[in-house]
Amino acid sequence: MADANGDGFSMGAVLSRTASSIGRNIAALGALAALMLAPGLLTGYALDAPTPEAVAAGAATGGYWLATTLSSLVMFLVACAAMKLAVADARGEDAGLVPALKTGLARFFPLLVLSLVYYVCFAFGLVLLIVPGVFLMTMWVLIGPVAVVEDGGMMASFGRSRFLTKGHRWAVFGLIMIAVVAYALVLAPLMVNIAALADIGFAARLALQTGSAAITLAGCVMVAALYIELVAAKEGPGQAELEQVFA
Repeated sequence: MADANGDGFSMGAVLSRTASSIGRNIAALGALAALMLAPGLLTGYALDAPTPEAVAAGAATGGYWLATTLSSLVMFLVACAAMKLAVADARGEDAGLVPALKTGLARFFPLLVLSLVYYVCFAFGLVLLIVPGVFLMTMWVLIGPVAVVEDGGMMASFGRSRFLTKGHRWAVFGLIMIAVVAYALVLAPLMVNIAALADIGFAARLALQTGSAAITLAGCVMVAALYIELVAAKEGPGQAELEQVFA
């Protein structure tokens, strides 16, 4: 489905690029998914996860909070690496897992700060009758790939995302909704009995975490694909921004 702006941008192109990029980098993305799962496995969370009720009641173990913290930090590293892979794929080059992880380490703290600001603003916007939060989420959805590829400052990343999404925000919102629905469809069968998670067993918990990691990585690749398509639509393909990822 093409936008009415006539600049060549389309949701279909983003989805097609996402699927092809995942297919060509499936081994590296699989390794990144394993890295996302590692904190939970190494701390024992996957073997002894508390129920949501236990967490709410303050009965969660130190291992749970350690695993949650480590998993969140590793997620940022993996997100950077996945976006690096997608951008490299767009140029017809194989970034490789190690260079992608090096980029993730180099961009880790800027992306962490950007994400925290993003989520705080998004949450505040939701409090203001939901619509402002959704608008901010859509307008700033590209701060991740902008930070990874263009290595700009915090304010510059938000401004760049706002510029790239301008004129295409309904399409961008549609892609976000597709990702949300896909996430729900992948995890819903396992989350039906999530209240009894501790009694389901290790295999089910591991499947839930694996499904979450897979759909999170797919979302990272899709955001990178969205960035690539919007840069091409706004400025033409092969811009200098894409070169900086290999600097």
